Amino acid sequence: MLSYAFIDQLYFGELPCPLCLMQRIGFVIIGCALVLNIRCGAHSSHYGCGIVGGLVGMMVSLRQVLYMFCLAIQCLVKLFWNCIFMLGVMLAIPVFYWD
Repeated sequence: MLSYAFIDQLYFGELPCPLCLMQRIGFVIIGCALVLNIRCGAHSSHYGCGIVGGLVGMMVSLRQVLYMFCLAIQCLVKLFWNCIFMLGVMLAIPVFYWD
């Protein structure tokens, strides 16, 4: 998934959003923890660094999903109120011209 994002960014010229960049930082932290474990041996601080990187990526991705969800909810609320308004207008027009 991450390799496709890099290919899409470099080949097609698509710039990632800031939240995507922050998720990539979480991946890089996890990768650094893996490299530290391989080069310096297994140590609890390396695992802690990997866990922190995973938590950073998880929190940013949760924020991104909630942001998109809230935008969808706002659009649905606007649509609902527009429908109610139009229904009120359609019901009010015959009342004004009833004579």
